[in-house]
Amino acid sequence: MDRENIKFRILRYIHDHPNAGDTIEGIVQWWIDGDVGSADVEEVVRELVVENELCEKRVGKRRVYGSPDKMCK
Repeated sequence: MDRENIKFRILRYIHDHPNAGDTIEGIVQWWIDGDVGSADVEEVVRELVVENELCEKRVGKRRVYGSPDKMCK
């Protein structure tokens, strides 16, 4: 799966589930639901955080990603 498709699936998921928040592993399993490596997803997620399309929140030792409008306000 290419990076644009990963990005599209993440943005569609967050649009459909605005209160969602998950780790990279959860995003791979539940948001994308495809055969894709976590390293590729992590790169796309980092780009989306920089572009303010996702936010990152620390929960204990984990990093959770979600909607900047819902999760990080």
